Amino acid sequence: MMDALLNLTAQMAREGIRRLLVLSGDESWTLQQAQALRERLGGDGLWVGPEPVSAPCVAPGALKTLLGREVMHAFFDARRGFDMAAMAALSGTLRAGSWLVLLTPPFADWPMKNSSLFPAISGIFSSFANIGSCAFRALTAASGDAFSGSEDSISSHSAI
Repeated sequence: MMDALLNLTAQMAREGIRRLLVLSGDESWTLQQAQALRERLGGDGLWVGPEPVSAPCVAPGALKTLLGREVMHAFFDARRGFDMAAMAALSGTLRAGSWLVLLTPPFADWPMKNSSLFPAISGIFSSFANIGSCAFRALTAASGDAFSGSEDSISSHSAI
């Protein structure tokens, strides 16, 4: 699946689009998958989250320091909370051909994790539909090898 993802990344660059990849599942699994993907994709690989990982990384509240900059691929850690404004700001920094990788708790757990998180997440795709010329791809997997899953678990959303 990683080769397919890398081929899709090259196609995205040719077409000038950006995509969203959602990694939803166990905390350690989503982190492991995101780190593997970050390594394979290259680029800036900016990490946004409450807990720092290897550079480059920034806290969600500090995203305003990135205004006017562009990055190639970004990772947004929403496993313990979701800041919609920070996510929107981050999406505006992506170069054409970039992935915005969103790490989340398992979809079924969102209402129990944080009651204010669920409404924000449930509306994420409709909110991003207002960002011009972006296409989004969501992949949900709770366990298994990196990016494994059936075609039924993959859905694609294009912005208007």
